Order: sequence, then C-alpha cells, then structure tokens
Amino acid sequence: MEAPPPEVITSPVPMLGHVTSSYRGTVGSFALALLAGGLEREGQTLYAFDSGRSVPVVVTDPVHHDREGRRRDGDDQRHRPSAG
Repeated sequence: MEAPPPEVITSPVPMLGHVTSSYRGTVGSFALALLAGGLEREGQTLYAFDSGRSVPVVVTDPVHHDREGRRRDGDDQRHRPSAG
C-alpha cells in the first residue's frame, strides 16, 4: 500500500522511518534512510518532509553499486594489473 499524496494526509502522520543522509548533485539526488518494511516497499512512492514541504520519494533497491560483489571481493578484472 502506497502512502497517499500530501493533500490527502491528515494529522498526525504516521512515521515510517527517517533519512540518515542525502546528496543533491547536478544530475539528481538520492538519500539513504531507515524505513519500516523497507525491502517490501521497493518501487513505492512515499512522501518525505523537507524544508517545510512534502517531497515525493521512490523506494529503490538498497544495493545500487557492485550488485554482484565483484569489486568488494577483488574479482573485478578492470582493476587488476595486466600480465606481461
């Protein structure tokens, strides 16, 4: 069940979690958050409160870099010295 848009929300609003850090760049922005039932909410649009306004956010997969763990485990061929 997705959260209703801000114009439909009545007070008090149930708290589902909180943003632990965020980044705003020239290409876009993202945030990390602790969210109740976060894994089950992937793809849902929720609303976060920022600077006095409600902002729609989309819950995404928590792993967005090196999904297979190759770089973490040292198996990424791009970073190995060439033989020779």
